[in-house]
Amino acid sequence: MTFHQGIVPELCCSDFAVSLEFYTAVCGFSIDYTRDEERFAYLRRGDARLMIEQPRDTSRRFVAAELA
Repeated sequence: MTFHQGIVPELCCSDFAVSLEFYTAVCGFSIDYTRDEERFAYLRRGDARLMIEQPRDTSRRFVAAELA
């Protein structure tokens, strides 16, 4: 894996397995690395990068407001 410069969004999801399947099988991202025990993955598709996570601990969320 090479270091990527730029903004990489990190998305919180409600079902890690379903989200990972969507981004890899449907959207064509590949997995650069994953931490299954933390329900986290760093994904890549061409020059695009994306992180997905399903936090178990609510203190690890960086959400600034209620999602509506």
